[in-house]
Amino acid sequence: MTISDISIKDKNSQISHLIDILSTKDRCNAFNSLQEKSKTDASVYPYWDIFTELLKSENAFERSIGIHLIAVNTKWDTQNKFDVDLYLKMCDDISLVVSRACIQNLEKILKNKNYDMQICKRIKEKFNSLDVDLRPITHRNVLKKDMAAILKLINN
Repeated sequence: MTISDISIKDKNSQISHLIDILSTKDRCNAFNSLQEKSKTDASVYPYWDIFTELLKSENAFERSIGIHLIAVNTKWDTQNKFDVDLYLKMCDDISLVVSRACIQNLEKILKNKNYDMQICKRIKEKFNSLDVDLRPITHRNVLKKDMAAILKLINN
């Protein structure tokens, strides 16, 4: 075993530890560390399926973490694990924080996926079918503003 093998093993162990912490009360620091690490290399990407599972959590904060980590890791998505329809379902989330995180992170996904035409098409379809008028009045304008910003990126 070489020194570089040891450092890779340590790095993977650290990431696994951070992943384990995501479902605890101490998740904020773990989430921030994973998000920062995801910006620089693909070492967090192998945990993609865990992030997808977080989208199904009863806890809105955990769903939001899943959204953020999926978005930042689309940069490393060589296995085409990104499921645009599953991700866009989060626009319908009852939590404003979750639905906004979903919409706002689409900018990152679009850039990471080089404005893939199918993703753009699915986003437009989702936004056209999304009835923000079912939301509380205070939520409507922010969601409309977020969607308009994403549509502007797509259409430019």
